[in-house]
Amino acid sequence: MRPLKLTLYFLLIAVLGAELIAAAFYQIHFKTLVSAPVAGREKFSKYWHNPNTRKCPEKELWAPLPHLGYGRALNLQECQDGKGMANNVGLPGHDFPDKKNPEAFTILLTGGSVAERFALKKIQDAYYFEKYLNERFLPPRGKEIRLLIGANSDFRQPQQAISIMLYHDVVDAVIDLSGYNENIFNTDRNRVEKTSELYWELFMQEKVTVLLARGRKIVSDLENGLCKYSFACVYYTEEKLRGVMREFKLQKDYNFQKRVQTYSDSLSLPEAARLRQEKLKGYYRIMDANCKASGLQCSYFLQPAPVIRKRMTAFEKAQIPDDSGPTWENYKTLTSSLMTLSREIPIHSLLGIYEKENETMYGDWIHLQDDPVKVTRSFEIMAKSLADQIQKDWKLKAR
Repeated sequence: MRPLKLTLYFLLIAVLGAELIAAAFYQIHFKTLVSAPVAGREKFSKYWHNPNTRKCPEKELWAPLPHLGYGRALNLQECQDGKGMANNVGLPGHDFPDKKNPEAFTILLTGGSVAERFALKKIQDAYYFEKYLNERFLPPRGKEIRLLIGANSDFRQPQQAISIMLYHDVVDAVIDLSGYNENIFNTDRNRVEKTSELYWELFMQEKVTVLLARGRKIVSDLENGLCKYSFACVYYTEEKLRGVMREFKLQKDYNFQKRVQTYSDSLSLPEAARLRQEKLKGYYRIMDANCKASGLQCSYFLQPAPVIRKRMTAFEKAQIPDDSGPTWENYKTLTSSLMTLSREIPIHSLLGIYEKENETMYGDWIHLQDDPVKVTRSFEIMAKSLADQIQKDWKLKAR
């Protein structure tokens, strides 16, 4: 009997030890699973450029936005006194009116983060470009020129075209400042509409949140049922759920993204490149047709890049990734192709606006150099270049 008692004794100790270890892991790992940020959220910071709002928790910066994919989270009004936060339509800047404002000539600025940063630049609580336009021109109607920001970090076509469709009834004119984001994935068999990584991060955030809720419900049921008296059982189940979610994210959704954002393998690479260029031209034609049908003044600008027609400073050269050569060659090709549209629509290249400048104009590989307390020369040149051209296109009267 004694050997049997010893065996049972050691077996009991082993079971209790396993439970204690499982309990410890449960407390650490399961608690982490419940409260952990969604996988990939650490990437969000690279999409956020407004220094006024960097103190806001990254998980609260973005939210799904109907028709445009994503935008500012509306609850950001609580951060930093609402500076640069979401307006009433989930975009930065002034609130959008319900109908066209008779007291203002309203311009919608569309594009990606370059346009967004430029439009959001403030000096003494006034948006710099909006103030600049008011100082230079008499508003064609109303008492002032009002700038609404339809640009957002990593926006690319067709988000600009969709913005015009959404807000054509509340504005008088449109300035589009873009081009680079449409070029980022202008390789292989990617479609020109290849969606921002930020959209997929938010998409996965919503999916994983749902999966976590279901997983917690399963674990809760097991805690109160089959696994009520066993931490080891709960921990094993939780690890299984974690593995299922990991598999779901890495395989199923990756394949889905790839399938909906690329041409078929039967298409040659040169043909894919040609289709991208023609598709992008089509979006510009759609934007301009919408503008004409809505009676809007519209001008389209291809944004500058440090590698093209600019004598780069040592700082600017250091910002350019070593393997980015093909990106800039593709951008040259793309902008040259898009400029053939100038016979049809008011599209203009800004590639040469800094070619006479020997000082640093860029803060990184594509965004303009900024300063928190003053307007930099790069912003001044951009503002003048845009204003000079829309004055010609729209026949604006100088003050």
